[in-house]
Amino acid sequence: MRGYYKVVARVLSNLGHGGFRRIDVVRSSKPIEAIKGIFGDRLVVSNRLLEILDDEELEYVVARKVVHSKERHLELG
Repeated sequence: MRGYYKVVARVLSNLGHGGFRRIDVVRSSKPIEAIKGIFGDRLVVSNRLLEILDDEELEYVVARKVVHSKERHLELG
């Protein structure tokens, strides 16, 4: 797995952390990205997502999750 943390760190430093206290990578055969936790303070991505996205795509996904977190958008399901 490449240095995804550099991409994530760049987005979080540019946009703010969005309230995330943790970023978890879970093992899954499916590409997963989600905001979890009682307070929406965990960003969860799967190893499969990190494998299939290039840095620019990963940056977009993380930025979108930061905005969702800041705006307190509710994800159902």
